[in-house]
Amino acid sequence: MTHVGIHWTTRPAKSWENVNASDWEFLPKLAEPVGGELIDTGEGWVYGMNIQGVVMRADHYAIEFDPITRRITAYHWNDDPDDYAPGEVWGKVWEFDVFDGSFGNTRQGCAIFGGADYLARLPEAGVQTTGGPCEIRPFNEFVKPREALIRHGSWADNALVKELDAFPKDNRDAWLEGVFMRFSAQTVTFLLNAPDTSNSDCDPGADFFRKLDESGQTSQDLAASVAAEANESVFAFTSLSGVPGVSDWPVASVGDPWFCNMNIVEAGGDLFFGVNADGFARVNSSCTLQDSALDDQTPFSGTGVHAASNNSWNPASGSVDDRFQIHITSNNTHMHAAETLTIRTDSSSDAGGPWAAAAPEPFPPVPTLSSVRNLPHYRM
Repeated sequence: MTHVGIHWTTRPAKSWENVNASDWEFLPKLAEPVGGELIDTGEGWVYGMNIQGVVMRADHYAIEFDPITRRITAYHWNDDPDDYAPGEVWGKVWEFDVFDGSFGNTRQGCAIFGGADYLARLPEAGVQTTGGPCEIRPFNEFVKPREALIRHGSWADNALVKELDAFPKDNRDAWLEGVFMRFSAQTVTFLLNAPDTSNSDCDPGADFFRKLDESGQTSQDLAASVAAEANESVFAFTSLSGVPGVSDWPVASVGDPWFCNMNIVEAGGDLFFGVNADGFARVNSSCTLQDSALDDQTPFSGTGVHAASNNSWNPASGSVDDRFQIHITSNNTHMHAAETLTIRTDSSSDAGGPWAAAAPEPFPPVPTLSSVRNLPHYRM
């Protein structure tokens, strides 16, 4: 689907509206605010923009649409001199290809432009989307689109902000064309059980702390709000005591890593996330950290299934009752607004590691797939 979700700044507040990307140029437009403007029922100032579950908030917005490739290019930026010092200005350009279910994932790309102070707050290793690494450049290289495409935001008081934020918005699925197919071939899965039984007894300080289980399934969306300029632990998943049930955990390799696939259906446009903090962790039966390692990837951004892994962690030996734990953290670089990260705990979200296979029966007549599968199954 090639629509754009737009949220107008009006009083009283109204719900999100979906518009065709090709019609963007013809939407209502009000002049850039200079202060003292009255917000009423008239449309023309933008409060937020949403494409494939990537939610963008800024002072200025624009959309370009290519009718041949059906690619949507979205701009949003803050460069008002009264609000942002030269080092704090920033702009982002997102590219969204059609979310085709037969392909199995989103195809998104981004470029981030900023002043020196803003760029200094970005992850040192860079940022990546489902389409590859984001380009990071100085703000003086940011090229604004033509004036007819630009729409402006407007200041809103706290009461109006609360009204606007109360309206639900579409997640990534609203852009799906065709049938979604899971692209990961991994077999270890963590899936969410019923809400009243899904919390783990391990609470490492995340917004959500859920179980990693080996059977059962309830798909659910977990939405974590990340405060402005905050780096927070948003999701943690922990196996039951005694799972995987071995004392000597193996070393990972390129072909047999520790991994976590994250099915992200909504992501603020200023959020970067990954398997960080304690990352892939070994905790004892009482949830005390024993050993941990981070993922090998640069931080992720945007929606889709993001694959985090570690190819070298060799956990210290411990008790057979020790447990496997995953930590997902998110960094919000927006200076003023909280943003939301939503993970869907379905069969596209999985985690595991290279535990040793059970010894086969002596002299088996024909090796079978089940005799050499070596990864326990997890879900929440």
